Amino acid sequence: MQYSFSVVIPVYNSEQFLHQSIHSVLAQKKNNVQIILINDGSTDGSKKICDFYKNKYNFIKVLHHKKNQGVAASRNNGIHISNGKYIIFLDSDDELFKGSLSGLEIVIKARKNPDVIIGRFIKKTFPNSNYNLIKANEKKINNAVNFIKYVNKNRFPIGQCWQFIVNKKFLLRNKIVFPIVKIGEDDLYVAKIICLMSSHAFLKKNFYFKKDRDFSLSHSKDFNTTKSTLNLLIQFCIFKDKKIWSKDKNIFINTFIQDVFGVFSALIILRKKEEVKKISHYLRKKNIKNLIKFPENFNLYNLILKKGA
Repeated sequence: MQYSFSVVIPVYNSEQFLHQSIHSVLAQKKNNVQIILINDGSTDGSKKICDFYKNKYNFIKVLHHKKNQGVAASRNNGIHISNGKYIIFLDSDDELFKGSLSGLEIVIKARKNPDVIIGRFIKKTFPNSNYNLIKANEKKINNAVNFIKYVNKNRFPIGQCWQFIVNKKFLLRNKIVFPIVKIGEDDLYVAKIICLMSSHAFLKKNFYFKKDRDFSLSHSKDFNTTKSTLNLLIQFCIFKDKKIWSKDKNIFINTFIQDVFGVFSALIILRKKEEVKKISHYLRKKNIKNLIKFPENFNLYNLILKKGA
């Protein structure tokens, strides 16, 4: 059976919040939605909760990872096994607002199945909402340029995947998946869907309630996180060099690259001498020659060739 929506929920030790998250989808009272729970090697009661809902509802699919693979792998597997026309990502401690899917149905029908829909979110930390972004762009949806110009001009942080409802055929056609990295996996996914989308729309009513919590993987500062961040930088450069982008899209992609570069710069300072050597040798093997940090204007690859690991 093909559903209108597949809601993919990566789960890792989320027993405290998981019931609320799942019930926020069940409360939509829709028979055209599929829920996909990806239990990513949880060690608490999350596995039991996932199985409970799978046994109770035939539209809930569960995939158990034997070992923790990370949220990127979980989302990719969710996309792969989904049967929905549109993919929604819901973190296991967040919720959808009541009536979200009904609102999406209206938008999809009116806009004739757009590639991407940007849904309105609410959260406590900055930015508290994307309402101003939606309001400023809802009447300018003939192409992505105006939207990208607005984001570039206002430096609006837009790298969270859960605010986007994406047509699965569009994802498959463009081979868009999440990079397998420890942090920042959303950034490249979002950059790709925005730069490659041919049509888009906005859901002005409340869609997603983000509950920011203080135990995120993004707080990790170890060697593997440093290497993973460099890997994300390399994948961004490969994506940027794949085709000739417009000026606005170039600025858009470069903003992501420089933000990731900033994180990498902070992490590399914390590394021991031998760890820095390992990172340098890794980059040299990748042969990526356009990793340029601004405003300092230094080329990381050339710096390693000149100074050595």
